Amino acid sequence: MLAMHSASASPKQSRLAALGPDKPEKDEILFAFGTSLRSRRAAARLSQDKLARRCFLRHDEISRLERGGATPSLTVLLMLAHTLGASVAQLTDGLAAPSRTVTTSQTLSLIASRPGISTLALAEGMALPSWYVVELIRCLEATGEIVRQPPGWRPVRRRPSSEVDLR
Repeated sequence: MLAMHSASASPKQSRLAALGPDKPEKDEILFAFGTSLRSRRAAARLSQDKLARRCFLRHDEISRLERGGATPSLTVLLMLAHTLGASVAQLTDGLAAPSRTVTTSQTLSLIASRPGISTLALAEGMALPSWYVVELIRCLEATGEIVRQPPGWRPVRRRPSSEVDLR
């Protein structure tokens, strides 16, 4: 169950509030990436507009990346690296991964032990940033490990092969 926000809050404010106090860590990573991208673009003597056109992006997308306001997808990261004559490793050199990690089994164990647990409670229970838990939950939902059931998640009960109905 996600925290409810007041009706007067804008969608952007609600989104930022949902990221919680761990947003600064993500912002630092994105800002450092943007700084690296900007310096490589300048070294290649490309304007934001030229880089955008060569990567099949809009000018404002390059601007947001350079300001740390957007997270590049894998394909965008690969196009940027190719266009700038750099490797992905060079574009991300010096960037640290988020400081906290957790295993799928730890997450599933916590969900199983506390049916209906909220995203915030999961984050607190695992001492993780809320944005990290949201991404983890999306992954577990996509792989079918958990299902959303208001007010939270529950693990998918896997039937032993002897119970599978093969009609």
